[in-house]
Amino acid sequence: MSQSSEETKAALTDVRKAFRLLWAYNKRIFHIVQRINEQLGFTFYYTDNWTAPKNSGSDFCTRWAWDALPTVTTGWLMLRPNKKEDGTIVTRPGDQSNNPLTGEMLLHILLVSDSGFSDVYAKQKSEPDPLKFVAPESAESRLILSIYVNDVDRTEKLNWYDSIFKPNASKADFLDHFKKESLNNGIRRYSKSYLLEEFLDDEGLMSRISEFQDGAQKALDVSLGVS
Repeated sequence: MSQSSEETKAALTDVRKAFRLLWAYNKRIFHIVQRINEQLGFTFYYTDNWTAPKNSGSDFCTRWAWDALPTVTTGWLMLRPNKKEDGTIVTRPGDQSNNPLTGEMLLHILLVSDSGFSDVYAKQKSEPDPLKFVAPESAESRLILSIYVNDVDRTEKLNWYDSIFKPNASKADFLDHFKKESLNNGIRRYSKSYLLEEFLDDEGLMSRISEFQDGAQKALDVSLGVS
């Protein structure tokens, strides 16, 4: 076997190792997201992928290679509707994602796996080239948590994602670790950016969740947790 063939075989071995490492990484990220969601008392609503595989009707090979790695930068959105004393959701015209009531909340968990990717992505619309990233040792992995509070009963059809979240949550804001507590149209937000490594062991995970919960409750005058 030629040296080139040996190098190719070694490279493919590295690829297989990388896929297995990414599996373990994704597994841990999913655990972190679920624990944050459970601890703060929210339920899943929507996944906001900056890059992600599209439906099967599209030619996957014509898209960015990053689309095959959707957790490089992605966000999870969770809702917390108002509940009665018996735990049932307060009814409203329409559904809870389109007609939020006063005091209802949205939680956004934004994963930035590689700031090298996100820094380049924020500055250009073409596919980010890893050769232009900062070195992996100089980049960061971050988890940015945000709570949105709705202060107005919405009787018209006003979707949480399209009408409330998207207009108030630009990608540039989060990449700059932006924090803004008062937004337009009866919406308030509290955001905090963390290094992802602070969440990777269970003790750190629960400590950071409690820290964020306390900060959000004080800043927004709300109650978070399982009700």
